Amino acid sequence: MDFLLEEGFDENLIKQLKQRYDSSTLDLFILERENVQDVIHYFQKIGIIPIEELLLSRIELFTKDINTIKDAFLKHNIKQVVELVNHDINNIDWL
Repeated sequence: MDFLLEEGFDENLIKQLKQRYDSSTLDLFILERENVQDVIHYFQKIGIIPIEELLLSRIELFTKDINTIKDAFLKHNIKQVVELVNHDINNIDWL
């Protein structure tokens, strides 16, 4: 999961992810590295701020196909959804 370091996250996040998730979840996360990075970059691009919190609570979101993620945001007012998620990450379930 060192690729997260390249994305600007720290060792502490990696440690927390290893403590929170089982090995099969983490294996899928690593296997889907490119997609995980695409989702991180997309979230950064549209202004999602609590990416670390989302990784810690909704890691499965980052293994979804990037086009599925984009389509979910495009079905709604992206700016409004971003504001809602930045206020409370549980609003990501709204998608």
